[in-house]
Amino acid sequence: MGGVFIGDVEFHWINHSTIMLDGSKSILVDPFSDVMDGSYGVKDIIVSSHSHFDHFDPEMIKKHSDKDSVLLAHKSCDTSSFNFEARLVEAGRMELVNGVPFRFVEAYNNKRFRNPGEPFHPKGSGMGFVAELDGLKVYYAGDTDFVDEMRALGKESIDVAILPVGGTYTMDTKDALEAVKSIRPNYVIPIHYNFIDGTEADVEEFKRKVESYTDAVVKVVKPDN
Repeated sequence: MGGVFIGDVEFHWINHSTIMLDGSKSILVDPFSDVMDGSYGVKDIIVSSHSHFDHFDPEMIKKHSDKDSVLLAHKSCDTSSFNFEARLVEAGRMELVNGVPFRFVEAYNNKRFRNPGEPFHPKGSGMGFVAELDGLKVYYAGDTDFVDEMRALGKESIDVAILPVGGTYTMDTKDALEAVKSIRPNYVIPIHYNFIDGTEADVEEFKRKVESYTDAVVKVVKPDN
């Protein structure tokens, strides 16, 4: 199982948008059956950024939870089948879970469309978040383009920005570079690339450009699956 430590938190990119943060608390984000098999153990906190099947997967959520787990799911998700605490949230909300503060932020497309005038991810249909775990402020962007709301994050001293870079449905590497320039994190972890058709990306070139034009360090994490 691959992973990278930043401070006291180990980041595992399982694949696609599924990522784990393992520190004093364990956080699993957007678990998805196509990239995981239920063998990653019970997690303290699970986050589903929006209701698309590759981000809200009840089967995988149940396999990685127990009665003490807490699910933070976008308000568009149907959480009625879970027998543990499930909170419906959206951009603008704040939650404290097991001592970990979360603030949910906008994630949407403003330049990538399913059909003319129909974005893959309309504003209000999903979210990203900023969480603080073991002294690290972590931004998980969700499925999003480089949107205006990201610019405010540059004032927040983000330690780690987890950004989609695959294009078609989200930012590509060019847009993600502009996002890094605005957010000004210390570290960047690229995700959401090279798994589904249309999300091919050269992350080594992305790393070179980010580290040439910004002060951020890109951690290219090998996917587990």
